[in-house]
Amino acid sequence: KAMVNSGTAKVTGTFDLSNTDSNTIRKINAALRKLYENKPEIKVTLDLSEVSNLTELEDAFLPGGLPGGVADPNGEMYSFNSCDNLKEIILPQNLEKIGEGAFHNCRNLERIIIPNNVNYLGACAFFNCSNLKDVQLSTSIKELKDRTFCNCTALEQIEIPGNIETLDRAF
Repeated sequence: KAMVNSGTAKVTGTFDLSNTDSNTIRKINAALRKLYENKPEIKVTLDLSEVSNLTELEDAFLPGGLPGGVADPNGEMYSFNSCDNLKEIILPQNLEKIGEGAFHNCRNLERIIIPNNVNYLGACAFFNCSNLKDVQLSTSIKELKDRTFCNCTALEQIEIPGNIETLDRAF
């Protein structure tokens, strides 16, 4: 259910986040994409900060498949790939891995703080996030992989910790 008041939307519960796993994230992705399909003007801030059992956002690309919103045989999208109405996401502190393409094509994502426990940031993780302006990276990440921030044309600020050893065509 959504209630719109003065340009803001308050979404009330349909997801049990106490046992969050990849399937729950896929369901959230489907709900966000459906919302965008019906109400593209509504932008969403998703707060997962209280989720204590989510340690990984899975790769968004099928093994051997093409990036860019390729669905699996069941029509599901992985992680937050192609959630065009996602404006901001607050990730849980216990998150350790952000998979390949996890936020690929989130064209309205503006800001993200990657928690310090994240030690892996997959290739193309934020590829084509054309409104991404502000990124704070985890101090545990040692490598920025291929095209991590490619086509992030609005990027104004990114804090790159001194421990980054490799920038593999990240921008």
